[in-house]
Formats: sequence, C-alpha cells, structure tokens
Amino acid sequence: MKVFYTLFLFLGISLSGFSQLCGGGTNQGTLVPTTTTQTTGIVNSGRPYWTFAATAGCTYTFATCGLSGSDTYLWLHNGAGGGAVLASNDDGCGSQSTITWYCTASGTYTIFITRYGNIFTGNCNTLNANVQLSYVMNCTLSTTNCLGATQVCTDVAFSGNSSGSGAQELTNANKGCLGVEHQSSWYYFQPVTSGTVSLTITTTVDYDFAIWSGTCSNLGTPIRCSYAAGGGNTGLGNGAADLSEDAYGNRWVAPLAVTAGQTYIMLIDNFTSSSTAFTLDWTFSSGATLNCMPVVLPLDLIEFTGNYQSTLNANILSWKTGTERDNDYFTLERSANGSNWATICKETGAGDSYTEIDYEFADNGFEEGKINYYRLSQTDFNGKKKTFDIISVSNLTVDKKIIKVCNMMGQEITPDSKGVVILLYDDGTTQRVLRQ
Repeated sequence: MKVFYTLFLFLGISLSGFSQLCGGGTNQGTLVPTTTTQTTGIVNSGRPYWTFAATAGCTYTFATCGLSGSDTYLWLHNGAGGGAVLASNDDGCGSQSTITWYCTASGTYTIFITRYGNIFTGNCNTLNANVQLSYVMNCTLSTTNCLGATQVCTDVAFSGNSSGSGAQELTNANKGCLGVEHQSSWYYFQPVTSGTVSLTITTTVDYDFAIWSGTCSNLGTPIRCSYAAGGGNTGLGNGAADLSEDAYGNRWVAPLAVTAGQTYIMLIDNFTSSSTAFTLDWTFSSGATLNCMPVVLPLDLIEFTGNYQSTLNANILSWKTGTERDNDYFTLERSANGSNWATICKETGAGDSYTEIDYEFADNGFEEGKINYYRLSQTDFNGKKKTFDIISVSNLTVDKKIIKVCNMMGQEITPDSKGVVILLYDDGTTQRVLRQ
C-alpha cells in the first residue's frame, strides 16, 4: 500500500514517534537468530513480540511472508519490551510484511507483530488468524549492498533482477523519497567527460530508484529519486523536470548533468518484491562518456590528524574511515623535510566495511626540534595504492615545559582552551598556536 505511506508522511506523522509497543503486546519469549532461516511457532491472537540479541555488523531479516492469514504489520524496537522504533513495514510482500535491518550496535532488541489498524493513534489491531514469523541473521557483506555495487560503463542496455535487500543502508538522512529496501540492486558509474545522462528502467512492476553523488558511508540526500506507485517504465528523462517524486509521481524525473571524475551511486528497488526482471537502458548526451576501467568505490577517509602528547612523549597519528572496500593495509610514513620518507607503520585494513573504524599509532621516533611530516597511504588487495594529503606535527618545543596559556589579550586561560592561544614556556619563550 505505497500510497498509504505517502499520505502518512504528508500528514507529518513519523513511525519513529511511537516509543512503546503499539497497543501493548504479548511476550513470546526470546529468539536466537542464526545464519539459517528459522520460523517461530504459530500465534493466533494478541499482539505478539519477541526479544533477541543482535550483534553489530550483522543483518537481520524478519518476515511474515507466506506465514500469515492476517494483514500483518511489523515493528522493530530498540531494547527489550519496546523502546524507540528502529524500523517498520506494512505490505512488504503482498498483505504480509518484512524488515531487513543492519545492526550498528550490539544489544537487545524487540520484533513486534500487529494486524493493520489505526496507526495514526497507535491503536494496532490484534491478530485474527494464524501467524508465524521467520527470522535469519547474515554477518557476511552482501553483494546487494552499496559496497558490492556493479559498475556501469557503457550505454548498452542490460537486464537486471533485484533480489534480496542486503543491509538496510537507507536511513532518514539518505533515503530521500524512498522507504526501506525490498529487493534491491546497487550500481555505480563514473564519467570520463561531463555531460548529461538519461536512463530507462523497463519493467512491468513497481520499481523505484535513487541516485547519489557521494560515498557508501555518507550517501547524503539523493540528487534524483522516484518512488512513484504503479508498475511500468521509470527513469531519468521523458520530458520530466522534477528531481524527486513521491508515490503520486509519474515515474520520471529530470536527466542528470554529470561531472567528469565524480562517482555516482544508484539503487534500484523492486517495491513489489516479485523478483520480476528489468532492463536498464542508458543514454549519454552533451559529450558524456563513462569510465570503463575498474573503479573501486573509494575508501572514505573521514579524517587524518596528528598531535604531540607530552605525557607519552609521542606524536599520536589518528585516522578514521567511513567505508572500506578491498582494503588490504595502510602505510604510515614520516619525514623531517617533507621529501625523504621512512615507513613507520603498516596497519592491516578491514577489507570491506561500511561502519566507521578508528586507527591510531604512537610515534616515539620523531625528530625533536623539528617539524615532522606524515603521510598515509592505502593499498588494495590488487596492489592499487592511494596516498592521502600530508599532515605535519610541530616538535620544535617538545623539550620545553608549558607553564601558562594565554589568550590574545594576554589573559591566562585554561590549559585545554581551543582557538588561537599564546604558550609561555619555562625558558621564557612564547609561541602563538592554533588549537583545534
């Protein structure tokens, strides 16, 4: 019931507003999800719920598909017994429901079933027929995820078939006009020359899509998005000028002006979960051409910083990634002049990851009385290497003791103050620095 969802959002009501089990519930005990699909016993009354322990980095799928005579509604809550709503689904498979959810924090969660009712007031109906719940855990990165996306490099039409939803990478921050993933396929493309891209998804069922210009860990808002209801062809072009459309749209949004060297990510989702195939046909104009050399979705380096810590007498080098794909290892190098480099650390990478990872190395071998330079590089399993921007750490005064910190007015301030400060050392010298 896609139009219902649109009305629900139009009225400004969010499912996440319900912080407790809708209309109360009947505790059915604890589930222990494994990598093999399991099914609960039959429940034929009330509003049943189960608790389960989830592990960060794993994907959990719950469904009443083919297992219920009721028009079910699924809710996933944080905590035991009903905390904040993390996900919900109605009619993900016919009149039945399914949720696929990626766990980012290990803990206890609750899965809850109601029969479709008046969710505007939280008054969900009790079951009126036998219901079972299937559940499964997957801790292996799926090829239907963003990081397993398929590269598109020509305008030759090809057939696809979305199946499985992978990890639920759509969030309120990045889903745009879309809802949850039902049966999804991820693609990406990178123009060699700028121009315009149009495309047609030829199908007989209800396919939705979105396109982002970003990285898998930080998709942001889609730059094109269609959630139009009803089956039939959809895509970019066909005279459309709008950039995004809800369930009442006509299934077409405006062509995309692409920039050379930028990577674009696309999700195609089969709302009907029918495993019906589609054909994807691309049209490039205004000079646009795509890169057919293998393009790895980039490692998303969020930050790379270095600071001297007097208590350790070491330069602390820290870096954080948002996503990693085929990442074998990092190499950290140091230089006293910015030209001659020596490797000081080789850190194993995560391979494939789409959660934030923090790395840190303490360098006790820096040269005192100098500015030390550091550069970080990343090497894929295939040997391809990428080097990031150089940073510097000042060790000109590591043998001096700071006795006072002042602001630009000469007033003494706390030692940990940020911004532009003046440091007074025990030898009477001063230094003006920017602390961030």
